[in-house]
Amino acid sequence: MAIGIGGFPNYGFPNYRFPNYIGSLFKASFGVASVAPVVDAVSAVAVDAQGSIDFARRYQAETFAALTQINGQARDLSAAARKLMSSASASALQQRSVTPSHDPNVAGAALSGANRASYTIRVSSLAQGQENTGTGLEASGASAVSAGANGFNITVNGVSKYVSFAVTAGDTNQTVLNNMASAINGAGAGVTASVVTNADATIALKLVAAKTGTDSTFTVVDSTGDAAAKTGAATVTKSAANASYTINGTPGTAQTNAIQADSGRVQFELKGITASDVTLKVEPDSSSIAKAVAGLETAFNKLASSLGVYTGRVSSGLAPSLGQAALRNRDELKDIGINVEDGSRISVDYTKLNNSIKNSFDKVSSALGGFRGLAGELESFGKRVSGSPPSRLAGPSLSVGASFGSQTTNLGALRAYNHRSQMTQLYGSGAFFSGLF
Repeated sequence: MAIGIGGFPNYGFPNYRFPNYIGSLFKASFGVASVAPVVDAVSAVAVDAQGSIDFARRYQAETFAALTQINGQARDLSAAARKLMSSASASALQQRSVTPSHDPNVAGAALSGANRASYTIRVSSLAQGQENTGTGLEASGASAVSAGANGFNITVNGVSKYVSFAVTAGDTNQTVLNNMASAINGAGAGVTASVVTNADATIALKLVAAKTGTDSTFTVVDSTGDAAAKTGAATVTKSAANASYTINGTPGTAQTNAIQADSGRVQFELKGITASDVTLKVEPDSSSIAKAVAGLETAFNKLASSLGVYTGRVSSGLAPSLGQAALRNRDELKDIGINVEDGSRISVDYTKLNNSIKNSFDKVSSALGGFRGLAGELESFGKRVSGSPPSRLAGPSLSVGASFGSQTTNLGALRAYNHRSQMTQLYGSGAFFSGLF
């Protein structure tokens, strides 16, 4: 059946004829002299009801938008809190930094989850790779290497690579060395080659091990022709060496200048020989923690503000539940610089927080990421709320007067409209607009 003004059936009549139709019924039934009062009354009711219905539609749309916003903000809160949970692999509480030392010859870095510790390091020697520099040759002079096929073996740590190239009659030393270097670089032998110019303007072939340490020692031996011998490519000018150091009093050597501690979670880079012990500390990364706390502060305050703004439209239990989650260890949080104001707002004293991270990290870890800590409580709350459809977050029944303010409402018209149009109820477990929707 078609619906007319105010939700009344029009029985096939245009809306403007419906009041006249009712008036005619009154005239025929009761013999009234004039239908004008009846027509006016019915028209007023119809217009009033339609206005209330339009208002209700707008209110419903605005409320659903608000609930969707709250649902998203709860998801953001859960994600922000997760970054401060001790059990999370990417938790800011697990991030570490290495305090720089007074000596630039040692630097450090730490991976997430590294143990807080102090390391004393002394460097006796650095790891270096082998270098060979050949005989100086006149660049434009005739090739010192015999014409024809030339081949040689480069052996690194027991593994040999055969390298070959050809020398054409009339080639200069420059051409021959360039071709020889290109052949070496293309062989993947663990050695890089280049042609260098000496102070006396002669040129020479230079070979450098791809890696540092004695395991990368290499030899160059002719197999066909005389390229290695005539160019001096086999001449060692810098021997391979391992790094030598002590860490917390224990001596050690390494093939590279990168050494590890704490099962690889702490790494140190040796940049030079130290005159004395160098101390580096692995500590919680205060900047990562402060950044995560700032994210949690923002997410919490946005959600708490929305719950306050939309009071009456959302479930009355949401705001108290959020506050209860935040207030559970309020005193412990206050000690580290995080203030929970009546469960409706969080503010942070970052100077106090940073000092607490530096001097009382266990308290920080407990208050934020420990059992029933702030992060865990808010993560759980945010997950529960964001996991619910927005419609399930709606508040209990709202009185028509409270919902519509000064809007005059014809309850009969609204009920008729609701019944006939079968408008979907926004809140599935109870009436949202006083049982009308």
